[in-house]
Amino acid sequence: MQSWRVSSRAPISLITKRRLAATEALQAGHRAAGRGIEAAACEIRAQALREAIAIIRARALPALETYQSQGVRHAERPERSTSR
Repeated sequence: MQSWRVSSRAPISLITKRRLAATEALQAGHRAAGRGIEAAACEIRAQALREAIAIIRARALPALETYQSQGVRHAERPERSTSR
């Protein structure tokens, strides 16, 4: 049989990541189901939040690195005009 190994450098598509997260959340829900419906729902929500955080960090990190590498500083806020 052929062994399928994924290189640690190989990019994983966002769809694949979401499918894995959904599977993990479902499995977590099944594990928590023994403790009741509310516990299962809580665990599924927690897993979804963890996945959302991971996606946000993955998208923000390249932008942050670019921002920091350019030596850009925070601009001062312009004074607000008194007229509306």
